[in-house]
Amino acid sequence: MKTVAIICEYDPFHLGHKIQIDLVRAHFGADTTVISIMSGSTVQRGRLSIYPKHLRAEAAIKNGSDLVLELPFPYCSSSAEHFAKGAVALISSLGGVDILAFGSENGDVDALSCAADVIRSEEYLNAIRENGKNGHIKSAEEIFHSLSGDGFPTTPNDILAVEYIAALKDENCSILPYTYKREEGYSASRSRELIYGGADASEMLPESAISVFERTVPTDPAAYEAVALHTLRITDTDTLSSYYGMNGGVAGLIKANAESVSSLDELISSSVNKSYTAARIRRAILSSVLGVKAETVKERPLFTALLAANGKGREYLNKIRKTASVNIVTKTADGFDLPENVLRQFELSLRADKLMALCRKEATSEVFKRNPYIE
Repeated sequence: MKTVAIICEYDPFHLGHKIQIDLVRAHFGADTTVISIMSGSTVQRGRLSIYPKHLRAEAAIKNGSDLVLELPFPYCSSSAEHFAKGAVALISSLGGVDILAFGSENGDVDALSCAADVIRSEEYLNAIRENGKNGHIKSAEEIFHSLSGDGFPTTPNDILAVEYIAALKDENCSILPYTYKREEGYSASRSRELIYGGADASEMLPESAISVFERTVPTDPAAYEAVALHTLRITDTDTLSSYYGMNGGVAGLIKANAESVSSLDELISSSVNKSYTAARIRRAILSSVLGVKAETVKERPLFTALLAANGKGREYLNKIRKTASVNIVTKTADGFDLPENVLRQFELSLRADKLMALCRKEATSEVFKRNPYIE
């Protein structure tokens, strides 16, 4: 029996996610244990998730996952490299995982592995570090092609796939990568578009997921936008520069624009240029709101939180609890009993949960009342 991990956001859980879980079981066997390592209150594009993490986790269990553990903040809202490294380090620290499964546009794990070897090579890393010193700034793709020719990942899932494989190689663990070719049709962005537009999302979401999400309302992005814009306006440039993603002139650019715009979206669009993508800007802003220092995302995650499980998932947890080298928090309040170095990470992640509660017009006490969904 195989244990397969999937790194995910489920923002929200849609039919494509169910297809992925079904594909994993079809390939590795019906008795496969599927573990979902899921982003918490914030997601990789630098936003709050559309629904609370415990409901997204419940939807996953109802659609084939056996166990949902949290990829805590700030890893869940970092660049593709740090998102992948944090998630893979967490999976490796759990132990007992055989396979990391992910979709990709390429669909060829060997080709993706070759690309991962290039981006891990000293030649590539030195070229990235030296980039621009001769006055000509090359893109990462140009540097890659100069060393290896074709194979540079350009699509979102291929980029993540290469980073997953690179992280597995860096971990030097026995977990094997497995990829399948993603098909067009279902997407989280299209699902959110339908939901926020008040349209029928049944074409995108499983019926059981819809029934879970109908118990609440989508997170209103307007509250977060006000908090973020206010934070940027009252924080000096030097302080902003110390936060993750604010290096390389980003802090000065955002600070200069923050006073002259009337919305966060306007600030982001006015700050995007050839060097800085909208996602980079959004992640940097979120890091500033929650006080994430640049070096923090380079640390290994030392804890995860149990969000949901069924019988098979609980069986896996019982098996690895004494041997895992990562702390598994079952209830939020238990997190305050963690060792000091782990507590620091827990409290930072808790800030994201409190921000989520604020923007959903919930009391902070609600964060501590939620228990994992157990089926």
